[in-house]
This record gives sequence, structure tokens and C-alpha cells, in this order.
Amino acid sequence: MKVNVTTMEVFRRYLDGEASEEDVLASLEGRVVETEYMRIGTALHKIFAEPEGKLDLEACVFRVDNYAFDTDLIQKINWELVEMGFKRWLMAFEVPVEKRYNDTLVIGRVDGLYGDWLMDLKVTWKPKRYEDYYYSAQWRFYTDMLQAKRFFYLVVELNDKQGASVYSYDFEPSKTLTKELEALCRDFQIMLPRIKKVVEQKGGAK
Repeated sequence: MKVNVTTMEVFRRYLDGEASEEDVLASLEGRVVETEYMRIGTALHKIFAEPEGKLDLEACVFRVDNYAFDTDLIQKINWELVEMGFKRWLMAFEVPVEKRYNDTLVIGRVDGLYGDWLMDLKVTWKPKRYEDYYYSAQWRFYTDMLQAKRFFYLVVELNDKQGASVYSYDFEPSKTLTKELEALCRDFQIMLPRIKKVVEQKGGAK
């Protein structure tokens, strides 16, 4: 079975009571409805990964997909990247990754790679605590897949007035990380039939 890291994170949240059976199945089947907030986040990711050709000098904004972001915001993001210890000109962006955990092939895409450090850009509209990211399966899978020593979340907290706070959290993998992820994938395989059955009984399956 091939599963995206995003789906494994939804499953992890399901186990913690933060997501429903419908959420897990929708993620697995690619039926997640894209919101305006998600589109804004995607646009900012595009600028972060490849800013060349997107700068409007007259307006002092970066533009992509009909969205515009102030140069001050992009500068804040780049300064935070420097504070994290990354050198942008030596980074690889949008790196595809995959690893097999027993019968489950987990795939994904890392936002930024710098030596044996990894990072992911997170765009949010509400404050996030360290714990909100620490328990995520996303950074654990990516760190294990690439045998990285540190993983950073670069968080961009936007608001409707185009203001933004930019901050970061970083984590280091445990020695038992691979076994923990193997167990999570095994639980996913075991529980998936039950999840599908629950959704069908609720009339939510397509």
C-alpha cells in the first residue's frame, strides 16, 4: 500500500481523537476540499521555494497564482531561515522522499533540505505551540526517511490584515524512531478496514 505522509499525520491525529474516520479516508483517497486558506498557503510555498520571477518591484510584493505577499513578509521568512542556521543558496527545495515500512510505502515531499537538516514551511492563521508540532508524524517520517539530525518547522502566522508573525520550532529524532513509525504504519493497515466500515455506515463513503 502507498500512503502519503499527510495521510499518516491525519491517522495519527485520529488516534489522538483530533480527526474523524471521514478525515482519514478523505485524505487517503485525495478528496480533501481545498480552502482559500490552503490556496494562500500553497502560493506562499511556491514563492519560498522559487522566488525568481515573482517579484513586482513597483508594488513591492511577490505575486503568484493571483496572490500577493509583501516583500517585508518574505524578508521575515528569509531572516528566520538564517536564524535557524540554514544557508538558502545551499538548500534543495521540494525534495521527494519515500520509504517502505513493512507493507506500507510512505511517500512525501520535504520543503527544504540543508545537509542533514530538514525544514517545513507552515502557514497558519492561529497561534501554534511547540506541542502542536512536536507530536506530528510528518517531521518524524521525513527525519527517518532521510536520516536527518534535526528538523525545523518555519511557521508563518498570518492574519486577515496581511500582518504576520514568523517563528520556528526544531526537533531531533529518537533512537527508536523507525520502530515507532513501523508500529504506526502497522496500526494503519490493521485499522483501515474498520475506518472504511464506519464511514460506510455513516453514509459518507463515495
